[in-house]
Amino acid sequence: MRVHRFRIPAILLLMLSLAPCAPAVDAIARARADLQLGFTVSGRVQAVEVQPGDEVSAGDVLIRLDTRAAEAVVRLNQLKAESDLGERIAEAELSLAEGREERVREAHERDAADAFELEEAVMETTRRRLQVELARRAHLEAQQQLKLAQLSLENYTLTAPMDGIIEDVLVDPGELVDDLQGVVRLIALDPLVIDVEVPLAQSRGLAPGDAAVARFTQLSGEASVTGRITQLSSVVTAGTEKRRVRIEAPNPGRVPSGSLVDVGFSIAQGRATSSSLPLVGAVLVAATVLVAVSPGRRRGC
Repeated sequence: MRVHRFRIPAILLLMLSLAPCAPAVDAIARARADLQLGFTVSGRVQAVEVQPGDEVSAGDVLIRLDTRAAEAVVRLNQLKAESDLGERIAEAELSLAEGREERVREAHERDAADAFELEEAVMETTRRRLQVELARRAHLEAQQQLKLAQLSLENYTLTAPMDGIIEDVLVDPGELVDDLQGVVRLIALDPLVIDVEVPLAQSRGLAPGDAAVARFTQLSGEASVTGRITQLSSVVTAGTEKRRVRIEAPNPGRVPSGSLVDVGFSIAQGRATSSSLPLVGAVLVAATVLVAVSPGRRRGC
């Protein structure tokens, strides 16, 4: 028996390795977040800082409401929070009550004041002491009211909660808006989230962290990106014997949400193959194999 050494082309080897596998799974890519943003207060739109199509970062200002009334409330609470007049008045009245009680007590010891007058003086001192505590508490409450007014003032400015693209602006300057009314639609396209329904038998070879290649079938050239499995559902879809596999894939090209994709999985060596890996983005490796040939006979693959 003779042994021959052949060099198999890389593309042929890849095609042979994919032949027995199941086809790639169809799915729809969606945005990581599709948010309808609004205010928690009502008011008049003062300025719109963005337009549809603008890319924004977390914290960027989107829309401002008229803040004149809210600023007036802040200034009013600031005056109350910074003033200690109430405490000083209460403390002065307490000092007077304590002095009167001392004089009545001395008079009582000389039988110049009866027990009722002494009791009345003691009760007045106690009342004035409580009024001092009440004034101090009112001052603390005024400081907290100032903080609430300042926080409320921040609600008149709408900022982006995350990086994304402005899809729609639903109000104009001068327009009145209600609290919780949607005014801006923000789409976060990077990364994309892809939920794939994979047959249960095939999904057993998958694990979080496995690579997944998503090929955008509706785009020219069928561009592809490589993402990672983030979750395998613990529930099988009733009547289908399939489970959801969630993938997150980078989207530097800003592929629109809702695009159709073919998804293939790259399975770690030693685990069962679940579906084919698309040619786009696959690693091509040439291999040398040994083929044994008996004299006088030819054997097919």
